[in-house]
Amino acid sequence: MEYYAHTREDGERQTVKAHLIGVSKLAEDFSVDLLKPLAKKASLYHDIGKYALNFQKRLDDDKVKFSHAACGAIEYKILADKNDCFAPLMEYCIAGHHTGLMDGGTSADNSDSPTLNGTLKRADEYTGDSDYSAYATEIEFATLTQEEITPPLNELLSTKDPTERIERYAFFTKYVFSCLTDADFLDTEIFCNKNVERGMSGDFEKALDKLNRELSDMPSNTPLRQARSRIQQQAFDNSVNKSHISILDMPTGSGKTLCSLKLALESGKKRIIYVIPYTSIIEQTANKFEKMFGDVLPVL
Repeated sequence: MEYYAHTREDGERQTVKAHLIGVSKLAEDFSVDLLKPLAKKASLYHDIGKYALNFQKRLDDDKVKFSHAACGAIEYKILADKNDCFAPLMEYCIAGHHTGLMDGGTSADNSDSPTLNGTLKRADEYTGDSDYSAYATEIEFATLTQEEITPPLNELLSTKDPTERIERYAFFTKYVFSCLTDADFLDTEIFCNKNVERGMSGDFEKALDKLNRELSDMPSNTPLRQARSRIQQQAFDNSVNKSHISILDMPTGSGKTLCSLKLALESGKKRIIYVIPYTSIIEQTANKFEKMFGDVLPVL
């Protein structure tokens, strides 16, 4: 029997196995090396609930109700080693891949609760046509090995601050979840919308030329403007291209936005993302960039 994940408007269907493998490859590519095994395995098991007959019926009749997202999380909990400290992370990511990361809840939650604890108590409900165990005929379910657990665990344990350790674990969870959900969306889109065009193209070299001209054309006919030019030059002279983090400690009005953009354009990255706390400043910055780079660099 073939098991399907999606049906396209022309009637073509994508198998669950093809979808799971496609999503796992994308998620692994999206992730940093430290978390690649977590992103890959969470993605490989996120839709094993679609092997249930009730989900297959749902493809032809949307009146059939079946919640498939919990199945991979339940299976991970059943099969995970008791020393797998990342089991909750995997369960959170898999169970919430459609609805978002849910509250953990408590051990007192029943199966009707929308929490992770409640969700994991629904194992007894997946029987009969809701039984998803057919996944084992196509997908080998392997939880995280100790070799895969050790690097991120060492990263957690590298701080002695318990609050920092919790925050790192929460960050890892959100990161893996993001890799999974992005990969799930994109693999589905690639199958369902064959002609969709994604991606951006821009010429960083031409954009840098424009920016350099903009900086060189700035007037320096007053002491204030001369001071601004000196501060900017200090930032350029002290920048380290291979650094993961750079801090521009520059006063308001000294031109740090354009300085940061120059350093970013010279970094060799594929994307430049500006995060600013006020919408008005974001719009102002975007408008300036559009006027400067509109023909060589997309500004979204």
